[in-house]
Amino acid sequence: MNLSENTVIVATVTYGNRWNYLSKLLLTVQKFPEVSELLVVDNGCEYNLEGKISSLNMLKKVNIVKNKENLGSAGGYHQVMDTVQGKIEKNLLLLDDDNLPEETIFQNLKKDGKSVLADNNNVIAFYRERYFRKIFANNMVLNKKQYINTYCKFSFLHKLFPRLYFKTDITGQNKFRKCIYSQYSGLLFPISLLSKVGLPNCDYYLYVDDTDFTYRITQANYNIMVYKDGVINEMEFSWAQKSEQEEIDPYKAIFSSEKAINGLYYIRNRVFFEKKFLVKNRTIYLINGFIYLIATFLLYMPKNIFGLRRFWEVVKAVRMGIHGDLGSGL
Repeated sequence: MNLSENTVIVATVTYGNRWNYLSKLLLTVQKFPEVSELLVVDNGCEYNLEGKISSLNMLKKVNIVKNKENLGSAGGYHQVMDTVQGKIEKNLLLLDDDNLPEETIFQNLKKDGKSVLADNNNVIAFYRERYFRKIFANNMVLNKKQYINTYCKFSFLHKLFPRLYFKTDITGQNKFRKCIYSQYSGLLFPISLLSKVGLPNCDYYLYVDDTDFTYRITQANYNIMVYKDGVINEMEFSWAQKSEQEEIDPYKAIFSSEKAINGLYYIRNRVFFEKKFLVKNRTIYLINGFIYLIATFLLYMPKNIFGLRRFWEVVKAVRMGIHGDLGSGL
């Protein structure tokens, strides 16, 4: 991957009233010499985005794609990649509008990752604490076998035979770890990759569309390499985030979060993704799902009318995922 001057397009999707976050992101990334242009998808902003960007004197460097309504993350990032896919000589860095990359991410990557960048089959995932802390802390080696037949990453076989599924890197700590799928945010890849992988699936609407897209990257024989010293900080906690380092299990968070709708999208879409890509033994998968839902009922669900109603919404979302009933409606 060539990361010389003006070889990277930075893209983000924004919505609502999030200028306070977006402005900080734009002011940071426009300083990187590697960045040639910025692409912002206006996914239903409640303010004049073009006017705000003009106030920063950045209109010449920022390409704005405007939607009349929020098309969700899947629709927004689909537009990003559709807009740039003809620029096959460039690289694309995807960022959420509330991300703040450290100013040394490219500098560090070019210093530490010469051999990684030299391999055209490698894609970079910059480091986000809550997603990647454990794989570096535990020297984990990730492979597809660990995900087959899992329900929300759970399998009773993992509990019974952990040594068969989980390995550690005996060479010790290093700055790069391969992962099987990732998030949009922090993902850096050559735009030419899109001709083999395709674009995000808009049917997901919100959540897991990035998991689907990045899993297809590994299916196309690319390696997603997480780079620890390419740090991207979060300016806002996610709906299920407990702290900067920790995210709550979505099946638990859905009973306490004010944004339960986010959890329902996640559950529905995760089940659809699993059925599409990960289920190789239906019986094992159903056992895993049954155990997980029983654990949710016994351990997470409040034992009252609210808890029962919310649990039924979870079951309904699971059924929708199984039947592929996606889109913006729940």
